[in-house]
Amino acid sequence: LLESKTTIPHFYLTIECEMDELLKARKHLNETVGAKQGFKLSVNDFVIKAAGRALNKVPEVNSAWMNDFIREYKEADISVAVSTDNGLITPIVTNVNGKGLVFVS
Repeated sequence: LLESKTTIPHFYLTIECEMDELLKARKHLNETVGAKQGFKLSVNDFVIKAAGRALNKVPEVNSAWMNDFIREYKEADISVAVSTDNGLITPIVTNVNGKGLVFVS
């Protein structure tokens, strides 16, 4: 992680957004479909899905510097930090846009 932080360009974006409708939808899905099928959606699941959609809408952001060109990726692969008893792991959700919220969860 330190190497990528020191050798790859990074930028940060902060926004405020209204989440009331998303929280209502999450609650409804968890209480109905989730309760029957045994899953529980988190806010992070919605954020990951939204990030994947944003990367497809603005492919310039979903890119990497190569030696003499910039590679734009067609699929949105998103790494998610997960805390475990053995420490932090970062599994990658590949092709987020090709998966539903339950799979992302």
